[in-house]
Amino acid sequence: MKGKKLFILLMAAIMVITMTPLTASAASKKTVYVISKVTMNVGGGSVLDTVNYKYNKKGLVKGFSETIVYSSDGDKETVKGTVSYNKKNQVTKIKRSFSDKSSSTEKFRYNKKGLVTRRSWSGSGATSYYYTYSYNKKKHLTKMYSSS
Repeated sequence: MKGKKLFILLMAAIMVITMTPLTASAASKKTVYVISKVTMNVGGGSVLDTVNYKYNKKGLVKGFSETIVYSSDGDKETVKGTVSYNKKNQVTKIKRSFSDKSSSTEKFRYNKKGLVTRRSWSGSGATSYYYTYSYNKKKHLTKMYSSS
């Protein structure tokens, strides 16, 4: 089940970050499509992942609920999450609660240029880990360190 949970965490983090405008003002400058539900078949249909999103007044994802069904063994898992932001509307924390009563917290830190410099994860009954990121002057990722 730990492998499945890691998959869920990675997919959820990617979806929340990619579905969230970089700033609240982005909605007024560009066409932003608000996605309320995403359904994916992963691994040739072996995993059906459905995510429902809720947004705050700024148009940022404030929460989500996810249902994952594994066709290989019929397991079904649900995840509920909340997303927190700083004053610059950057994701600072993603809290998740799982159907097995476990939970996790993912935290993000940024540099003055608005780039993620650290991402940490902790969860009930699991080993905590973190990633650090370094960039060049062009804001390209040049190094990534993992504590795990």
